[in-house]
Amino acid sequence: MSDFTIGVDFGTQSVRAIVVRCSDGTTISESTFAYPHGVLDRSLPDGTPLPGADWALADPNDYMTGLIHVVHNAVAKSGLAPEQIGAIAIAATACTLLPVNKDLVPLCCLDEYRSRPQAWCKLWKHHRAQPYATQLTETALLMKQDFLANYGGKISSEWAVPKVMEVFDQDREVYNASDRFMQFSDWLTGWMVGNPDVQNGSIAAYKALWSATDGYPCDKYLAAVAPQVPEIVHDKLRGTMYLAGDCVGTLTKEAAHKLGLSTSSRVGMAHTDAHASAYGSGIADEGDYVFIIGTSSCGHLITRRQEKVSGVTGALPDGLLRGYTCYSAGQACVGDMLEWFIKNSVPSAVKEAAASSGLSLHAYLEREASKQKPGECGLVTLDWFNGNRSTLVNAALSGITVGLTMETTPIDIYRSMLEAIAFGHREIVDNFTSSNLSIKRIVICGGIAHKNNLLLQIMSDVLGRPLEVSAEPQATALGAAICAATALGADNEGYESLPEAIHQMKAGCLKTIQPNLENTKAYERIYNHYHQLYSIFGRQYSGIMEDLRVK
Repeated sequence: MSDFTIGVDFGTQSVRAIVVRCSDGTTISESTFAYPHGVLDRSLPDGTPLPGADWALADPNDYMTGLIHVVHNAVAKSGLAPEQIGAIAIAATACTLLPVNKDLVPLCCLDEYRSRPQAWCKLWKHHRAQPYATQLTETALLMKQDFLANYGGKISSEWAVPKVMEVFDQDREVYNASDRFMQFSDWLTGWMVGNPDVQNGSIAAYKALWSATDGYPCDKYLAAVAPQVPEIVHDKLRGTMYLAGDCVGTLTKEAAHKLGLSTSSRVGMAHTDAHASAYGSGIADEGDYVFIIGTSSCGHLITRRQEKVSGVTGALPDGLLRGYTCYSAGQACVGDMLEWFIKNSVPSAVKEAAASSGLSLHAYLEREASKQKPGECGLVTLDWFNGNRSTLVNAALSGITVGLTMETTPIDIYRSMLEAIAFGHREIVDNFTSSNLSIKRIVICGGIAHKNNLLLQIMSDVLGRPLEVSAEPQATALGAAICAATALGADNEGYESLPEAIHQMKAGCLKTIQPNLENTKAYERIYNHYHQLYSIFGRQYSGIMEDLRVK
């Protein structure tokens, strides 16, 4: 019998694991690991260049090494015996996809494919599959496919089918050599239980066009997109589907040894990193809405209402919890945009001022930007550095800053980027409410939520709503631990259902950010400018931003 589980959170740049007590969700220990190779966007590790733009690849060895490191380390830090930890589950970025052979070896780990870009793991933000996503969408519209309504009317380049179509078109040898394409979290879960046939149905529902009730779209539609697409769906993406909270199996001897656990430990199925954050933040009731701020952003609204909502990434019954439709949306560039600015656009004078203040560059920019009032920066930025995920669903768009003058400072630009994040999310929230969906409570979580108070205040002011900040800095890992506790089962100190586990193990509220109503009024004028630019460059003249983007 055990009262502890492990939740693992694989992010874009690093992985973290926490050991959690099932009875109340208390974190006992944690461990993190930064990926040695990071994001591969210009060249492969052997120096092979990646031609053009919008590459985002990863080395799967980083994931396997990271999993073993953080779990083994977290267990050692906990002081618990391996037998006391009853289950483990992984939440991860999605769709992050890799081709493997019949032995579950990623093709990029084989010498003959090491220099082939299409053999590598494609991160969620790899956007070179946009032409194939457009092809899938246009064919679905032409054939009046009902499933398209579940995805806001558009298929994203971030998803599995267009990414595999890209491999087929760009490197047929890699495609033919692959036994299947797997979400990397499925690859790791399959390794833990010794079963290559593992597939996360919760992720597949959002990222691979699969439905728990209807399966994949009909072959007539798939073949109309391109002759190879039925094979992609039924062969290359095959697997036995497990939903969040399901038990996949128990650890093999090899996995138990490397992870520092017991072969009696169960392996649960979690969800995407963003959906797991919703579990960890306690999203379990009608009208609950979670907004996760990290490298990108994701928002999930659960309600029993079923409406057709354009521009969402998913509107799926039982998508997060049984009995609720989960409407998902988000921004493709949040932390990424701020990091780009820090690395590429801050002059030495500002860096020196930050150093003399004893502050990090992020903290210094936040402090200085907080001295400005709404609109004082004189700029409006469109946050499309990685394209637009919602509500335009166009990865080919590029960003823009309007209002630059000779008096513009780096602080002004940084402030406008924070406001752009809030304005972009206002577009998402307004899209929900205009579609007859009611948001009763907003919970914020993610790394930036615990680091940038100015952004939180701007968001509250722009939305004109109070924001609850989750007390758990590792909400995704906690959500994975909650899924593990559900897989553990009520008969073994776990839980019978996800809602029960969420209510018992969820993080509390760290603080509530109240909107400054004067700022809310002031932001209305600036948001109107943002909304006009959003429509002009995102819809009316989107071709300008698409054409300017480096191909």
